[in-house]
Amino acid sequence: MTGEETVADEAEQADEARAGPRIITVFNQKGGVGKTTTSVNVAVCLAAFGRRVALIDLDSQSNATANVGVTPPVASGAYHLITGRAPFAECLRPTPFAGLRLVGGSDELAWADIELALGGQPEAGLTRALQTAPDDLDVIVIDCPPAPGVVSVNALVAADAVVMPVMPSPHARDGLHKAWWNVNRVRSNFNQQLSVIHILLTLTEEGDLTQRLSEDIMAEFGNRVMPVLVPRDNVVIEAAGRDLPVAVMASGSAPARAYVRVAESAAGPVGARRRRQHRGP
Repeated sequence: MTGEETVADEAEQADEARAGPRIITVFNQKGGVGKTTTSVNVAVCLAAFGRRVALIDLDSQSNATANVGVTPPVASGAYHLITGRAPFAECLRPTPFAGLRLVGGSDELAWADIELALGGQPEAGLTRALQTAPDDLDVIVIDCPPAPGVVSVNALVAADAVVMPVMPSPHARDGLHKAWWNVNRVRSNFNQQLSVIHILLTLTEEGDLTQRLSEDIMAEFGNRVMPVLVPRDNVVIEAAGRDLPVAVMASGSAPARAYVRVAESAAGPVGARRRRQHRGP
């Protein structure tokens, strides 16, 4: 093989490696830390940047679905996608926001852990489904349920990047260590290409305790901690009550500006996904 042929072959392999949408999984096994708020606002902000985005709601509570203006449950959505009952294109539906589509949640997702566990390679259902993602998607954002079950493992196995929201409180910090351990266990066993793991400090407040806990998390996890704080603000609750992302309802608010920065950090280049075939442990 000539030098020119070698360069051309390497370029072709690089192009193939970048094929497909970038997959961002938002995960923390502890509830109440702003996970769904993060998923929804990152997805909306990326769409506003001009990316073509799909938001997948894997939580049976379907809050992400409602927060982008779609009334749950959906006829075919995340449950049908992850269990192989319907192809990706059939599960996608439009949202009121340009550039953002949804694979919606439903109560049926509460049973998905059991159904996946009874099949072969239970951790790989979502990875297989996402290999048929439409070519016109740049980014997929996945909102996980607040539990380290089979559904969440599927989302981590499929991920190119993980965002872990955590509130700087003593109990939430303990939950972060458990979630960090689970993410790294998935990476070691199923997704060794997962190297982008962000920790996002959410629901932050002024005060000595919050500052000390935030500094402790930063000292322990270093540059894994994103250089942005999402402050606690009632406008987030008000936006959720209106089934709107805070980045849309109150674009000038401090939480909205923070989520713009989070989306910029998490997005990566268009087409940055490493297309891969799943392999077990």
